Amino acid sequence: MLIKLFKTIIKILLPKRSRKYIRENRIFWKYKDLFNPFYKGNFINNTLPNWENERRESYSKYIENNNITTVFEFGCAPGLTLLNILKRSNQTRVYGHDINHSHMSYAIDLFANEFQGRHRFYKTLKVSTLERDLSITKLDSFDLAIFDRVLMYLTNAEIEAHFKQYSHLYKRVLIDDFFGNIQGDYKHRDFNKILTPYGFKVHETSPSLYSKINMNNNNPIKTIYLKV
Repeated sequence: MLIKLFKTIIKILLPKRSRKYIRENRIFWKYKDLFNPFYKGNFINNTLPNWENERRESYSKYIENNNITTVFEFGCAPGLTLLNILKRSNQTRVYGHDINHSHMSYAIDLFANEFQGRHRFYKTLKVSTLERDLSITKLDSFDLAIFDRVLMYLTNAEIEAHFKQYSHLYKRVLIDDFFGNIQGDYKHRDFNKILTPYGFKVHETSPSLYSKINMNNNNPIKTIYLKV
């Protein structure tokens, strides 16, 4: 009840354009649990039980079908997608990074005893750190890197900089985001153009399961790229 009231007050006080600006601002996401004092309680009571939702299940199924054993998620938020992967596969190790340090691993922390040695989270992302941790298991790249509706919050320069620095660490890239040139409520981008220079080609593409949620006529797509 309090959460609904809180959201209603925000909508009344802030016009749509202002809410869009806040939603795309890194400061908001970095300190989301401070801006929203009900975040953790709502997560535990309402969001956490949805760790088995259809979208996350589809990721885990792809991982199982393609014998993927290492997964890195950029913008992992509370870690629900990685939690699903760990629960669905006894062989997979997961790595996550999010700018919101305080809730980056909420989900997995609740099940820490089940996943000893199979997960690692990064407050600060560095190429050298990822290379070091991969080398511990005698690897030089992740089987899959997941970008689940997170690149929409980055600038073009930030996206280009990330793949320039980190693309050599990814064998596959999964992007669930807004593709194309339309600029509406969400930023749309030509991810094919962004990833092609780094040796990636489209492996498979499909409508995002986010499309089942009201996106104000925006059309999210899930595309998996394979390095050739």
